[in-house]
Amino acid sequence: MPQPVAKKWILFFVTVVMLIPGMVLAQGFQTGTLSAVVKDQSGAALPGVTVTVTSEERGTVRTGVTDNTGTARFAVLPLGFYRLEATLSGFQTVTRKANKVEPDKTTEVPVTLSLASASETITVTGQQPVVDRTNVSANTQISSKEFERAPVGRSYQTLMTFAPGVVDQPGNGSSGNPQVHGAGNSSNVFLFDGVDSTDTTTGTFGSNMNFEAIQEVSVQTAGMGAEYGRATGAVLNVVTKSGTNKFEGSAKVMGTNDEWNEQNNTTNQVTGSSLARTKLDHTNKRYAATLGGPIWRDHVWFFGAYEDAKIFTAPTTTTVSGEEYSQNQHITLPNYRLTAQLTPTQTVWAKYAEDPFSGIIRDYWGASPELYSLTSQTQGGKHVTGQYSGIFGQSVTLEALYGQSKPHRCRLGVPQLAQ
Repeated sequence: MPQPVAKKWILFFVTVVMLIPGMVLAQGFQTGTLSAVVKDQSGAALPGVTVTVTSEERGTVRTGVTDNTGTARFAVLPLGFYRLEATLSGFQTVTRKANKVEPDKTTEVPVTLSLASASETITVTGQQPVVDRTNVSANTQISSKEFERAPVGRSYQTLMTFAPGVVDQPGNGSSGNPQVHGAGNSSNVFLFDGVDSTDTTTGTFGSNMNFEAIQEVSVQTAGMGAEYGRATGAVLNVVTKSGTNKFEGSAKVMGTNDEWNEQNNTTNQVTGSSLARTKLDHTNKRYAATLGGPIWRDHVWFFGAYEDAKIFTAPTTTTVSGEEYSQNQHITLPNYRLTAQLTPTQTVWAKYAEDPFSGIIRDYWGASPELYSLTSQTQGGKHVTGQYSGIFGQSVTLEALYGQSKPHRCRLGVPQLAQ
């Protein structure tokens, strides 16, 4: 497209975005909407109620007033838990705590105000609505508080199976590329904070993610919007953690060893031969650490996570030559994020992550006859993401997302004999 024409299209797009009044209903990958519906004891809508929402984790404050339907909407809210307070002269002040705002969803909070002869305050602990009436998609949200103690593999791919209709590819174990409602295992879309990380060649997942950096995972399996393009399976969006007003951190050392597991004592039902496996007495260690907190309380926060894992696999024998080989994998997963609240209605954040992965050995033939039939690989890449979210007036919101994923050059070679 010639440059003058491109500039005209850009100007047209910006003008349309700024003029569409319904933009306040839009939701982003890193933001959600909280809607307060205020009524009196008879069930009639209460206009003119002052509603204040305060982030319980970061202390940011937004204020609005209910309209003729008794509704006050707070769009483009950063994800997390919010305290809602509704006040109107002559009525009790009502406070609702722990109202969770999730990506691509509207959290509706019903509030009932009663007449009060004296100053009174009622505090209620909020409950997350099960059904979002403004969203027709089948969306399963898995938060860190739900999966961090669950016996699952340390990867975002394993969390997909929490959603209904998602199953691992038959005959391929835990491949990380599940089938959804009968669609192929290359029909899913994988997003990191709203940026597509799907492998453009295979259609499967294209990057790894630090498990300690995951705040929640959103899995949409039906009713997705047109912006998701080619997805006929699931759309998975991994939302990473952001710092809060508390300094928090963690340090973990994890180890796995096949000798710690029970031996398989069953036999082949046809031949009667034992199905016992050769167990490898080697401890694979994984180190993980996180740290997050405020740089400027109520305004700027940081979060960092780092993970280092070395995985040595049991020797495998080629079918013809009888040569043995092992995988001696090494992966490091740094993830750093900075978040700032510029004004009560404007937020910006930036993130940098890497996933260099070496020591991978692929058997593309399924049963390679000799060592030279295998392929040794080094994979990984760098990811840079940033987003701005803001509200302008009563009817216009603006969200701008920038993402860059730059893979390392995949180095190929021939695997070495097992030591």
